[in-house]
Amino acid sequence: MDGQGNKIQTFSKEEIPTERFPSFDARGYEQDLTTGKPKATVSQGLNRFIWGTRYPSVSSVPGRPPVIINPFAKPGIYQVCLTVDGETQTESFEVQINPNEKYTREETDTKGEFWMKLYGKAEEGIQTVLKAREAKEKVANTLADSSDNQILVDQGAKINALCDELEGSMMPVGTTLVQIINERTKLVPKLTWLHNVLETSEGPANQGVINVYNKVASEMDETMASFNSQLETEMAQFEQLIG
Repeated sequence: MDGQGNKIQTFSKEEIPTERFPSFDARGYEQDLTTGKPKATVSQGLNRFIWGTRYPSVSSVPGRPPVIINPFAKPGIYQVCLTVDGETQTESFEVQINPNEKYTREETDTKGEFWMKLYGKAEEGIQTVLKAREAKEKVANTLADSSDNQILVDQGAKINALCDELEGSMMPVGTTLVQIINERTKLVPKLTWLHNVLETSEGPANQGVINVYNKVASEMDETMASFNSQLETEMAQFEQLIG
């Protein structure tokens, strides 16, 4: 959790990758830190949990390449909560700035806030794609029992086209790598590019990165607002035809 108690990520014993070590030493650390995936030991006695100081990546869309946007946690106070057999313990810890870093805490806070804004916008875009997928699934399930109703079929096709257009604006939709490479850069991959810039640079985002983000975010907001409005109208008509 962050310093305010907001959840960053939760793992159950079944969900978290586990490793067992015969002794408590440095073995395993290199792999864990390289992959950035938290691991834990769950043997009797002394155990360890390794957090790569990252937020979990944004949601994925089935059948599409994963979107890797997983910001580093900015320096500050965090909390870890452990629950075993119904008993809970919570402790605070601090993620510190590298003592050799030339940037100030204020500047790293500024970068962290901007990074999390980008993270949230990417998740919003992906959730809109998933919403479109749900609408298409509902249409398909309904038409499976009503395929003889041509008016309903036509309305379903209209909804599918609207949803496909939304997904195609947000992320690559090609079925092969060549097709994906040849597509114009979509909105969510543009945010991925900005994420990569933030990950490999030091200090707060420069004005160029901020300008690109504002342009992409504005286009995403406009696209999502238009889609949500049209989908609401078309689904209402679809429901009325089912009626």
